[in-house]
Amino acid sequence: MIKAYKEKILPKLEKVHSIQEYVSIENEIGDKIIGYVDLVADVKGVGTVILDIKTSSIEYEKDSVITSPQLSLYTHILEEKYPPSK
Repeated sequence: MIKAYKEKILPKLEKVHSIQEYVSIENEIGDKIIGYVDLVADVKGVGTVILDIKTSSIEYEKDSVITSPQLSLYTHILEEKYPPSK
């Protein structure tokens, strides 16, 4: 896993904005969700992205980044701090 990360991810990083960033969101009745975003970074050819590092013995589906409720929530919470690249 470390070897793959070193070879496939690290060379694409241009700037790291945060690591293990605490996030939280609360609804109107006081329910709160908290989390830790693994990495927010500028990725070559893509722009600023939120990365959630997972380990698995099988590959994730190609669209899992789009369909992930966790990443959608993190993006919503951080969209003002790290606006989507245009």
